[in-house]
Amino acid sequence: MFSATVGFRARIACKLKPNNAISVTVPGVPADIPFMILLRALGMKSDKEIAELVSINPEIQGQLEESFEEALGVNAVEDAIIYIGNRVARGQIEEYRQRRAEIFWTEISCPIW
Repeated sequence: MFSATVGFRARIACKLKPNNAISVTVPGVPADIPFMILLRALGMKSDKEIAELVSINPEIQGQLEESFEEALGVNAVEDAIIYIGNRVARGQIEEYRQRRAEIFWTEISCPIW
C-alpha cells in the first residue's frame, strides 16, 4: 500500500516474520513496526476490534496471535505513539521523539490502497 501527504507518496509494506507475527516496513524508519502497534496508533482500541478489522473469519483471526503477543503492553494510542517515537527517533530527546512519532502517524493515517 502507499501512504500519501501533500507532494509525497511512500510505499508501506507488511511482512510476515519467522515467528508468524506481522510487521510493517515504512521508508525512513530504521526498524519495522509491529502491525498491532501500528493499528493501535491509528486508533484501534481493542484486540477484538483489530481482529475483526483484519477478517471476520475466526481461522484467520486465530493466526494473529503472534502479532498480538508482540504488542503486549501497548494498549492505548498514546502507548503506541511513544513506541513508534522510540523507533523513528531512537536516541533523541523525548520531545523530538514525540514530534517525529506524530509526523509518522500523520503520514501513515492517509493510506492509498
